[in-house]
Amino acid sequence: MRKNHVQRIIGAPLSGEAIRCLINKVNGFYFEIIERKLNQSRLSSRQKIAIIDQILASLKAHEGNNASK
Repeated sequence: MRKNHVQRIIGAPLSGEAIRCLINKVNGFYFEIIERKLNQSRLSSRQKIAIIDQILASLKAHEGNNASK
């Protein structure tokens, strides 16, 4: 007997406003996870800042790659 397996996924097209709302919710979700993980870590403030700088640099690079496509 199978439990907890995805049976079916149904996707629906989203309007512009719905997409913006969804993006804001997802961004807030990831922000909360990163914040919680950093607060739970035993890293120094400088190490935490370095991690945040790396995340921001990665996001900027990813945006640059998408803009050039």
